[in-house]
Amino acid sequence: MIYVNVTNSFHTRRWTGIQRVVREVSRHLCALRDDVRLLVFKPTGMHVLSGPDSLRRYLNAQEGADLRRLPLEAVAPGDVLLDMDATWGDGIDHRDVLARLKRQGMRHVKLHHDAVPLLHPQYCDRNTVCTFVDDFQASLWHADHWICTTRTVERDLQALFGRLGHGLPLSSVVPLGANPTVAPDAAATSQRVAALQGRKVILVVGTIEPRKNHALVLDAFDAHRRQHAADDACLVIVGKSGWNNDAIRARITTHPRWDQDVFWFDDVADPELNQLYGLAWVCLCLSHYEGFGLPAVEALMHQVPVLCTAGSALEEVAQGQAVAVELHVDAVVQALAPLLQGEAPQRVHGYTATTWRETALGIAAVIEQLSFPEADFHTVPTQAVYLSIRPDKIRRSLDSVQRRMPFVDEAIVLTADPTLAAMADALRGLTLRVTLLSESQLGLHTLPDDHVARNMLLRQTLYAVDSLRANFLAFDDDYVVADDVDPTVFLEDGRHKAYHFVRQGAEWQGAFPAPTSFDRGVWRTVAYLDQSGYDTRLYSAHQPQIVNKRIANAVYRKTAGLGLDEWSSYFNIASHLKPDGFVSLPYVTAGWPGDVKAWTGPITPTRCLFFNDPPTTDGRENLSSHVQHWLAELQQAKRLEQQAVSASPVFHINEGRAYFSNAKIRCQPSARVRIPIQAHQPFQALALSYFWHHWTFTPDEAPAFLSVLLPPAVAPASLEVPVNVTVHLDGHTVVTATLTIEVVTAPEEQPCAPP
Repeated sequence: MIYVNVTNSFHTRRWTGIQRVVREVSRHLCALRDDVRLLVFKPTGMHVLSGPDSLRRYLNAQEGADLRRLPLEAVAPGDVLLDMDATWGDGIDHRDVLARLKRQGMRHVKLHHDAVPLLHPQYCDRNTVCTFVDDFQASLWHADHWICTTRTVERDLQALFGRLGHGLPLSSVVPLGANPTVAPDAAATSQRVAALQGRKVILVVGTIEPRKNHALVLDAFDAHRRQHAADDACLVIVGKSGWNNDAIRARITTHPRWDQDVFWFDDVADPELNQLYGLAWVCLCLSHYEGFGLPAVEALMHQVPVLCTAGSALEEVAQGQAVAVELHVDAVVQALAPLLQGEAPQRVHGYTATTWRETALGIAAVIEQLSFPEADFHTVPTQAVYLSIRPDKIRRSLDSVQRRMPFVDEAIVLTADPTLAAMADALRGLTLRVTLLSESQLGLHTLPDDHVARNMLLRQTLYAVDSLRANFLAFDDDYVVADDVDPTVFLEDGRHKAYHFVRQGAEWQGAFPAPTSFDRGVWRTVAYLDQSGYDTRLYSAHQPQIVNKRIANAVYRKTAGLGLDEWSSYFNIASHLKPDGFVSLPYVTAGWPGDVKAWTGPITPTRCLFFNDPPTTDGRENLSSHVQHWLAELQQAKRLEQQAVSASPVFHINEGRAYFSNAKIRCQPSARVRIPIQAHQPFQALALSYFWHHWTFTPDEAPAFLSVLLPPAVAPASLEVPVNVTVHLDGHTVVTATLTIEVVTAPEEQPCAPP
């Protein structure tokens, strides 16, 4: 289902500008498809137009269109919200609304007219700037795809994303239509048009506001009259009064030739505007900035010559048929004079404008492409694609691929230049076809220091290589295939199987005492996905995963430069865009976690087809015993951890105090107690000590939890372990808290609990 947000145009019943775009595109979308619903947001919830009569009334900007309530639960995964309207004027919290809709699985497409309030706030009303910034930020996080009206707007949008450090937008360009439909109740007034017959009409169409640059229009008109007083030129300004325009309004209405050679019509409907275009000798479009420029298109459709701002979107929409000028008086006057010579106006031929139906078709095509229907999604992956700088590791991995995954016929390996020769030697003798690439071959000469950011850049670059097929298997060199694997492990019934090791990314606490680059990458990824309304499952499961080349390149473009985990960003975003194309399953690899005493994770694999960094074996590898040993260790560690978790307190820093939620707990030997940190106020340093262990953390270095590993045996029967935490709130205030852990060897009904 496609839900078109028409809130602003529904309430204002306006017929021009953005509201015209919304009505015309909605009219044609509804005619083209039967799955389109027009959506209106209210403080009480979502509503859709009810029935054909309500649709007709809305499209004709009439009162009386009925609405019916649309419950949030009615939104299904794969549905689309198409935002085309002036959403910054809707009067609702769009960020909250979009977040709730995306969590229902709705995909968000934003028709982006321009970003004038951000790029040129000096031309805008202050309130508009504030509301637009909030609205743009909501779309910045939640829009899955942006439709821009011109290449100019798309370039500006990309530059904005770059300045804001937000990756790159997934975007398309769909030009707006320009065959205006006349409102049935619009009354054309031809009397004043008749009075202009025989005059050399210089026409200007647009709201009276600073960006439209009417001051330059008046200056150029006055200069032209001084030089060509006998040509009987007149200036006709068409447009409603806008904002921040007191000076220019006064200049128009007090002009010495007001109502003789200078006219301002602020109530022109489409029939009369068409007549004015028919009289015009030239149309001036001299805005400081335009995202599209409908008056230029309309003028050219009427074969009227156009003077437009050089280097602007106006040049683009004119398709080379306009005269582009710099924004100063002499340039405008010089270009204007030849167009006002002679006894009859000059006419432009050969211009063809986009129709509103073509615009609707273009938007519908973009929506269809959201789920990547042409991505060859169902082909069996037969390539193993690696990043590696460890020749011995990758040879072992590829030996296991040859033995256990016979459907794989090629390996593609990206390595660093210094290891290229050693890697080539290590890969000799494989029956698989091998393509070995170096970083410099792909134009990679400088890589980020951060491990996660570096891997993302490497994969993003590698996945754009032509020789990669539509679907492939992404490997790291320490993955070994531990059992026989067929393609259904990765692709079955047309769906890609994505393997996660954490269901909710917020569960990831990282390492202790110092978070790793991997931890920080996971936290960045979870924060980005959560704020963008995507799922936050963690897919860096240390096993091969199926990847679709086209979708991966789109996702990695969207998240470029953000330092996200390449696995979790890909699968969470891809499964949102193509909800019927993925199924998420618990991971199937042994050896992750590598050290079960440090952490265990929330999922225990029920089968292990792969082994992450397995121990060395002799001869032909049979890893089944190692898999069973690892699973036993994992289950034992989970039992010990669960004993601690049931009683684990929380450490709080709040209102000038530091305290544990429980002052004393009881645990069995060898348990690891994880104590989450909840810092509700800033601090300068935090120190933890127990037994002979001591750590001090700054706020930037602090882990998400405190970790206490209890001794394996206790004699006598119990031992009390004091855990001390000192917090420096500022240069003068130090607060402390102590947790007492009673270690008990005797079995109890509750082996780890508050006493």
